[in-house]
Amino acid sequence: MKAFLFLLLMSFNLFAISEKNFELDFKEKVIPYVEKNSAQKFIKLKFLMNKGEMLSYRYFNKGHNVLTVVLPGRAESKERYYELAYDLKDQPTDILVIDHLGQGLSQRYVEDIQKGHITDFDKYTSSIRELLSHYQNYQSYELIGHSMGAFLGFKLLLEKPHFFSEAVLFAPMFDIQTDPYSKWQARAIAKALVYTGVGSFYAPGRGPYLRPSEYHSGMRGSIKRLKNYDDYLENFPMLKIGGPTARWVYESIKSMDSFLERDLETIETPITIFRSLADETVKVPIQKEVCERVQKCQLIDIERSGHNLLQEKDELRDQAMNRIYSLFK
Repeated sequence: MKAFLFLLLMSFNLFAISEKNFELDFKEKVIPYVEKNSAQKFIKLKFLMNKGEMLSYRYFNKGHNVLTVVLPGRAESKERYYELAYDLKDQPTDILVIDHLGQGLSQRYVEDIQKGHITDFDKYTSSIRELLSHYQNYQSYELIGHSMGAFLGFKLLLEKPHFFSEAVLFAPMFDIQTDPYSKWQARAIAKALVYTGVGSFYAPGRGPYLRPSEYHSGMRGSIKRLKNYDDYLENFPMLKIGGPTARWVYESIKSMDSFLERDLETIETPITIFRSLADETVKVPIQKEVCERVQKCQLIDIERSGHNLLQEKDELRDQAMNRIYSLFK
């Protein structure tokens, strides 16, 4: 209730930078802050499922007793969340932003590094758990996740029910858009491709990273934020991720279906789910269904938001930042 009242009362702009001078501010404020106040780190994983694989992450050590863990979505590198880290620069929290396995600077599994590929969805949460085992000196932990990262966050809340104090999750991936196929058709097709030895091929209809040919007002999201990240990828092409492979599709649907069969009432962590009602990447209605199955879950609908609320226009993104700031009040 305290967090909800805080959300209602906050009306001023909380952005450390806004869309007005975004490109310049990102270059002259955000990047220097990140380079000065954080470290690019790698950990060689030892847990059996991920043994010998490399996990990349960014660690902002500001000397606080709270650690905020940020889990990006599929195909996103941690660099996309540098603005969020800058937004939180004056908040009493250290920050971990993770490159999931198979993307960013973390372990890749196929020669074509633009393919979104994984051989087992549990590898994601296993790697995150192992990383967090090296950061046990904090008094409390907060969780922020987007899309696939939000889904993995939910899985962590099931596996570690008392670890996180609170979670703010954006557009959680409980069910993905598989048009023109139904979900069961998409799973069957992906499974057939896996079992015929071509699971590392792109899923039907998907391909390499493709930058928009133009940026226009009809696009979902902030044109300046979207273009800034795409420009960043042009300078660091090793971070580009295109469509998922058939194996990723099969493993993701299998993992989501298994998750939905679990007893979600065992999750005790207070959760806020932001639903982007104009989302065309993940299915929106099921997010309400999941929230209703959790003990302490607040659902906030953002009507005009596309899939990534943290990459939206200022007036929409501000609603998310209000809620994130309330974690530290």
